[in-house]
Order: sequence, then C-alpha cells, then structure tokens
Amino acid sequence: SKESKQDAAFYAELYKKAGLKGGHVILLNGKDSPNYEATKAQALLALKRYPRGLQIGGGICPENASEYLEAGASHVPPARTRSLLD
Repeated sequence: SKESKQDAAFYAELYKKAGLKGGHVILLNGKDSPNYEATKAQALLALKRYPRGLQIGGGICPENASEYLEAGASHVPPARTRSLLD
C-alpha cells in the first residue's frame, strides 16, 4: 500500500474548507501495535484541526473517549461489544 505524503491534519483541513461534517477518523492500529502511538497522534491532529467536524472510532472506550472529545471529536460512536452468547 502507498502512504500519503500528507498528515491527517491536511485531510481534516480539506474537509473543513469544503464544509463537510461527520467524517470518520478511525484508529486502525490497536493498543498492542507498535504503530498505535503514531496512529493516535495523527487522529488527535485531525480532530484538533477540525473541531466538532469529525467523528472518532476504533478502540474508543469509556476510559479514553473524553480525550478524543476534548481534542475536538464531534461524536464517539458506541463501541461494539461481543454478544454474551459468543
């Protein structure tokens, strides 16, 4: 896969200038990944660039949701939970 030469804040600014609200920032690397901190940093950059314009998802839980909301996330979709029947 190709990596972008732009950071997440660049793309957040594109959404902001276009007036597009509700875009999703998804953390694809889990907490156990060596890339997690870099992924999280990019997500926070995007949220701060376009406050209340982007949602956040991927590994968000009650313990960390407030950090992303304070950084500017408009929404934190409820986490999916495993069924008790699984």
